Amino acid sequence: MWSKGLIGTYASSPTSQQQRTGGITNLQKYWKMSTQRYYESKPARETDIPWHLKQMLDILVFEEKQQASAGETGPCLEFLLQHKVLETLGTLGRAEVASPPPPDPQPLASNCLVVMG
Repeated sequence: MWSKGLIGTYASSPTSQQQRTGGITNLQKYWKMSTQRYYESKPARETDIPWHLKQMLDILVFEEKQQASAGETGPCLEFLLQHKVLETLGTLGRAEVASPPPPDPQPLASNCLVVMG
């Protein structure tokens, strides 16, 4: 399902070159907006980051459908690969998830004493 903004962007472009330029421009814009939101104190799901990522996905899917017959990598996928977008998302996601506290060493020491003693 395409958003109105995405359809409007591509529908108003008469040539495929303009479509590719609009797609990469929008993809870069959504990526920049997503990474800037990570500096807010709210959790990511309480921001518009999921919406921006969905828009990026829609752009990539659209590009893939357009490029399928040509058999080449489009500019949006190139951007995704060159800027390590998935790696960055993984790093940011891991940083947001609370890690469990380290284990308490006291029970381990007590068990060692019982076994040794």
